Amino acid sequence: MFGNQKKRPLFNKRIILPAILLFLFLLILNIPWLFLLVIIFTLTIYASRQLKRNYVIDIIFTAFSVLLCVVLIRMFAFDLYKVPSDSMENSFFINDRLIINKLSYGPKLPGDAQDIPWLGMLFKDKGKWPQVRLSGISKVKTNDIIVFRNSADPRKFMVKRCIGLPGEKLVMSNDTLFIDGRFIKSPESVKNMYNIIVKQTQAFIAYAKQHRIAFSLNENRSIDAFLTADQKGGIQCLNGFEQIRYIRIGWGFFSEKGKTSKWDNPLKHWTVDRFGPLLIPKKGTTIHLDAQNLFLYSGIIFSEDKTVMLSGSRLYRYGMLIDNYTFENNYFFFLGDNRHQSYDSRYWGFVSEKQIEGKVLLSLSVGKS
Repeated sequence: MFGNQKKRPLFNKRIILPAILLFLFLLILNIPWLFLLVIIFTLTIYASRQLKRNYVIDIIFTAFSVLLCVVLIRMFAFDLYKVPSDSMENSFFINDRLIINKLSYGPKLPGDAQDIPWLGMLFKDKGKWPQVRLSGISKVKTNDIIVFRNSADPRKFMVKRCIGLPGEKLVMSNDTLFIDGRFIKSPESVKNMYNIIVKQTQAFIAYAKQHRIAFSLNENRSIDAFLTADQKGGIQCLNGFEQIRYIRIGWGFFSEKGKTSKWDNPLKHWTVDRFGPLLIPKKGTTIHLDAQNLFLYSGIIFSEDKTVMLSGSRLYRYGMLIDNYTFENNYFFFLGDNRHQSYDSRYWGFVSEKQIEGKVLLSLSVGKS
């Protein structure tokens, strides 16, 4: 029956105009490379119709087509990740599944064979491939929630909120954030920890239950609670309210980075609660290598320029002292929404553009209701 099936031409006049319009549409979106995937899918369907068919070939070709489709979608368009911690409460909870959009900033080609979805498990790690990112629909914006690779272990992924873009200067004062001198309002989901004093404890407990606020009562009758900005404002309006105070975390700024730094920390007065102004590295920006900048940016310098050598407390390239350095890549600064429970850029530093996987599009929540 299949042997007598009339072969259809691969291209005909009816599909030329829609194909041109599709290409122009993708060109406007800045993702013309996606047209190549459309051609691959078209060729796959065409080939399936031209084969001399039987039941076994149908099964094999259908399985191959489905696998190819899923691999290409996960590699170039959308992928699924699991939330590994509680650092993004109230936005996401542990073990929530996130669908990320790789088209937003442009997908990366696999860095090695193991990066190929599903098929990577069949290969052993035999070296790195050149890092190439295709064009995307948009650029990273402040407050985008992004999945990126852990710099310490590229096989692991993290999800945080971007609060610092390349070239911006960042200042944080407890629960208040400034970018280039402008106050930045926190998204509704961001929460910090506060110590609260009220005359009528029962009024607070009732409010906390109504708004599902986690809190603990101290021996001195004060209350510690994780609050969003709106919840903080609501508590200040309660009868018997007396005082609310931000609870400082107290850890030193870049404390994780400081463990491996070859320089003494000249910013010991900076903490994860209060720091800045901090320049977010931008491609093409030049900095003077004083003690502060060496502590903040030495990791980036060593990762970008393998010719730089350390001698004493100064940097040299081919025996020549380096007084200034120009960044070769763009970097970002990330925080978790659950600020007091988040291990983020305040501890380990900047995130390279190369580490970014995609923008969170949707959460398939399995966490708290």
